[in-house]
Amino acid sequence: MNAHETTTKRKPFTFIPIGEFHSPLTPASGAPRQGRFAPDIKAVIEIDREYEECLEGIEDFDYIIVLFVFDRSQGWQAKVTPPGAPKSRGLFSTRSPRRPCPIGMTIVKLEKREGNRLHVSGIDAFDKTPVLDIKPYVVSIDCMPDAGRDVEHQLGIKDNTKTGGAS
Repeated sequence: MNAHETTTKRKPFTFIPIGEFHSPLTPASGAPRQGRFAPDIKAVIEIDREYEECLEGIEDFDYIIVLFVFDRSQGWQAKVTPPGAPKSRGLFSTRSPRRPCPIGMTIVKLEKREGNRLHVSGIDAFDKTPVLDIKPYVVSIDCMPDAGRDVEHQLGIKDNTKTGGAS
């Protein structure tokens, strides 16, 4: 199937990034499929100075959720085959970066905060990737203990619970 360009009759939104990743990852070097599978990859999220005060208290959390833009993604397909999966699936049932609305989400370990710079590990974003938002990861809210794991096998995700789990 050919890649689509997004066309819609809905009102478009413009998002202004609040910062960017400073990461060792580039399109040439590649990135892990999920940052959780690469806990040793370290980066800095630099937040624009005008938002520095918004970071107050973030250092109280071990992990943060980062929303970002897949700014290097081109086009999308309605059905994709995830790596290791036996068959294609609808795009919205996968974690493919090629999406009609190219917003990504990752959960990273917050190592420390220095002013407007967040030192993180376990990342999967390229250098200069625009950051849209940051939220604390709260286990009692963000972890769904009754979520089924059977579909992970259909997606080709190996059981990584001994090394931090699949995401």
